[in-house]
Amino acid sequence: MNKYAYSLFSFEHIEELTKKDTTIHHLQPIVKLFFTVFFIIFTLTSTSYALFSYLFLICLVILICFLAKIPVREMLKRTLIGLPFSFFLGLSNVILMPTPISFYNIPLTIGLLSMISIMLKTFLCLAIVFLFVATTPLEDIAGAFVMLHVPYFLVSIILVTYRYIYLLVEEAGKMHQAYILRHFKKDALEMKHMGSFLGLLFVRSLHHAHLVDDAMSLRGYDPGHYYGPHQSIHAEDVFLIVLMAGVMIILKVVLS
Repeated sequence: MNKYAYSLFSFEHIEELTKKDTTIHHLQPIVKLFFTVFFIIFTLTSTSYALFSYLFLICLVILICFLAKIPVREMLKRTLIGLPFSFFLGLSNVILMPTPISFYNIPLTIGLLSMISIMLKTFLCLAIVFLFVATTPLEDIAGAFVMLHVPYFLVSIILVTYRYIYLLVEEAGKMHQAYILRHFKKDALEMKHMGSFLGLLFVRSLHHAHLVDDAMSLRGYDPGHYYGPHQSIHAEDVFLIVLMAGVMIILKVVLS
């Protein structure tokens, strides 16, 4: 399986995860959206010394994986990719803040503790966003945005971009295969041909975009109207959102 086919398979696999029959999957999308936002705020506002806060959040992520029947290994594979970026971001703190401290009787420096905190925050934020996407179909996410009065035009851009990224990846795969057959290279795209390759990919993608736009216009598509499922929010959903916010605030006070 080449890298383009693997990319398409990855997208399809995430969509398959959204079709599972679990309690997490059946929650109202707007409830899961607010929980994701609360989780990220809780994570980003935690200090470098809030060990129990990080342990609680890690346990919460694992619990959600268990309830949603999503393998922890799958979640780790999708989220650990962001750690190298946070590692190099936090590396400057190690150099600039060499002051030694004792953290639970463990000799560290302020910079090292800060770097570990940045990496944990990156992992937790990516993990909760992945779990949100893996338990909520894109149409339901768009519906939650509509309920929050996000302009339909922006929602349409999100939906169309996600749906037709398959077309872009497939087109790039065909062009790459043609390039390999013409240059007798096993799996290499030479740097000197990268500009023309990307330019041609842009032109072909633009052509396909015009065809898709014409087809959608002929079928009466209006970017100012949302065509996805409309879900109403109920009193129990509002109560659950308020309850989650209250619990997060209490835990923030207790664990910080």
